[in-house]
Amino acid sequence: MALSSFNKAIPDRGIMRILTVEMSITPMWSPPPLGVFKVNVDGSCHVVDRGGHIGVVIRDSTCRCLAVCRKQIHAASVLMAEALGILEGCLIDLRWGYEDVVVKSDSRNLIS
Repeated sequence: MALSSFNKAIPDRGIMRILTVEMSITPMWSPPPLGVFKVNVDGSCHVVDRGGHIGVVIRDSTCRCLAVCRKQIHAASVLMAEALGILEGCLIDLRWGYEDVVVKSDSRNLIS
């Protein structure tokens, strides 16, 4: 449901298409299919001062690291921090022209 809402919110999906959004709680990384890029994100938040960080790693099917991003953010919750991480990953994908992507996050609440 969330993925279809996200894809509908993008006016021209011809630029980038999110194939799946997956939840990951295992430390094992698996490559995406050939021609697809995997965006792994993580977010953290300190609820008292609303400070936090996001991390984004984008890899291709050969496991080659194509982009890495770490950013300080302001977020009211860990869920918001994870969502900002996914947004940042998608923005990087758009900037670099990656068309088919798989997004991976460890946030069960955000993905479901």
